[in-house]
Amino acid sequence: MMAEIKDLSPLQHSLLGVAVNTGAFVGCFVFPFLSDQYGRAYIFKKVIILTCFSSLLVVCSLNYEMLLIGVLLIGCGAGGDMSTPSSVMLESTPPSYKRIKTFMSIGFCIGPIISQIAALLLTLFWEAPMAKWRMLACIVTSITMILAFVRSDMLESPIYLFGNRNDEFVDVIIKIARSKGRVSYAEKAPLLVPDQTEPGLATRSLKDIFGVPYLYSTVLLSVIQCCFYFGFTGILFFLPSFLHVGSMTDTYVLLIVQQASGVVGLLLSTLLVDLIGKKPTMSLGLLFCGGMIFPFLMTSNYSLVLLFSGLVYLGMLMGVAGKNVITPESYPPHLRGTGVGFVMALSRMAGIFAPVASTFLFTHGGIALPLSVFGVCFLTAGTLVLFLPEFSHCN
Repeated sequence: MMAEIKDLSPLQHSLLGVAVNTGAFVGCFVFPFLSDQYGRAYIFKKVIILTCFSSLLVVCSLNYEMLLIGVLLIGCGAGGDMSTPSSVMLESTPPSYKRIKTFMSIGFCIGPIISQIAALLLTLFWEAPMAKWRMLACIVTSITMILAFVRSDMLESPIYLFGNRNDEFVDVIIKIARSKGRVSYAEKAPLLVPDQTEPGLATRSLKDIFGVPYLYSTVLLSVIQCCFYFGFTGILFFLPSFLHVGSMTDTYVLLIVQQASGVVGLLLSTLLVDLIGKKPTMSLGLLFCGGMIFPFLMTSNYSLVLLFSGLVYLGMLMGVAGKNVITPESYPPHLRGTGVGFVMALSRMAGIFAPVASTFLFTHGGIALPLSVFGVCFLTAGTLVLFLPEFSHCN
């Protein structure tokens, strides 16, 4: 919607896109690393406060410089919110509830659907002097304020605290037990504390995820997520232009339909994870997504193209649900944030590169070339998922 700001030059519009992606890259790497140092819930709550503040800065921006800084900080907060929730969800959900952990990724669809519906309604009905993009930022600020309030009472992860900050671990276990009416269990909580701090928990560094136990997983996960996010970003931002959508209204309708298809994909992955497991579910979603891209090359009928684009989103969100569980499970609790942050930061670099590469490919090869590249990326990621090792860090 910021594309409708008429006083900005093409370079200034481009810098807004660079700012949000750069912020996302920084947020993806920094906040998960900090969550290993200071706690999952602590950083999870701080990230949404940053997003709320930066959204408010965009709303109140008086000049381009303030707007640019606000967008950069929004990207930073969004990057943290893309990379820290997977560890929070994993450590807050019992291992037996696999389908719940998968289903909780539905936020990746619900958020965009809400924002796109809001943008559509503003496009159709907003007549007030206040700019539409500024009003949309007001809506985002209101949502982040609600989320900040909801997260404010969140307890720290017992898995993170265990063997690391034992006094806090006991306090959290007692609070959880009392909230469930398990007073007898609360009395036994101190007996759960290990005799001494587990070795290796006091020091954490980036090089640890490249040690012998984790090097293979780190490299393979990085390649998988880079392939995934290159295709994901290309589809997300360039499919409306590839389809020659005539107006902003049509663009928002198309995006809403696609995101709704993603919800179906998440529901399907929630069912499949119990039947065939997490790796096969993620692999199936990405392979299906890659396969559905190629029918674009064989039809020009808008209805069929819309159908296939919905099926592409269905497969992509099956992949999102899988990666949000598989990636944090690949690392032990004391390295989980660092590992997830590194992999996500690399994937954001691929996402930053995708718009430039897609434009170049589209210019030199028409729609067939970039769509083929996206399809190959998803097929490659889906195949490599099957070579990931089994996970022993889910408890």
